[in-house]
Amino acid sequence: MTIDLKRPYLTLLVVALLASCYSFFKTGIVAPIYPKLLNQRLSEMDLMNSSVSATSVSLEKQDSSDRMLSPLYQYQLKDGSRLLAVMVRVRKRDDFKIETYGLLTKGIEQIHMKSPTFNGSVPYSMIGLLGGVDALQTCVLPGTQKLDQVNVQLFPLVSQADRLAGNSRSLLSKFLGTDDRADYSCLVLTYQPKSLKIAMDHWVRIIQTSQLALADQDKL
Repeated sequence: MTIDLKRPYLTLLVVALLASCYSFFKTGIVAPIYPKLLNQRLSEMDLMNSSVSATSVSLEKQDSSDRMLSPLYQYQLKDGSRLLAVMVRVRKRDDFKIETYGLLTKGIEQIHMKSPTFNGSVPYSMIGLLGGVDALQTCVLPGTQKLDQVNVQLFPLVSQADRLAGNSRSLLSKFLGTDDRADYSCLVLTYQPKSLKIAMDHWVRIIQTSQLALADQDKL
């Protein structure tokens, strides 16, 4: 008995053509909006040097079809520490990470740390050197509220983004890559403390303040 394989092959061919056409004509991502409310919330913290205004740097030249950036903001703390913050949006879920040369910081000279190590305790962060100075770095997704929801690794971040977006419309949309409900964007925070030994308490407060600011920004 012979099996007619023409129909399954034709079906697979049609699906492949549809996926290719969608990938070709798919619109790109737009630049994320930096939460200006964060400036106010951070300035209200007793850690911040209120006499120094936040300064921003445009990163438009580093935008691409796969990654869009907001301006990069720099804040000065009273003890001389520094905080850098930038909203980053990526198009592909596999790029949504900081760890192992992820696209959230790749090629961004001001915040890209070379050979950092993963801090496996909450809040999950990367620890490394930035310009020869110790730094902590993590990714805060809008809509998250808990410290254990910030991360730098791929699977925890895409899982959070998918959860915040809701369930997929269908298995077919997942297969074709047409389910664009998840927004792969986050606030990348980079903290350069005067001393790593006393940094964690301040780091936790900065992250929590950022989560609250992002939540309040969404209500505006």
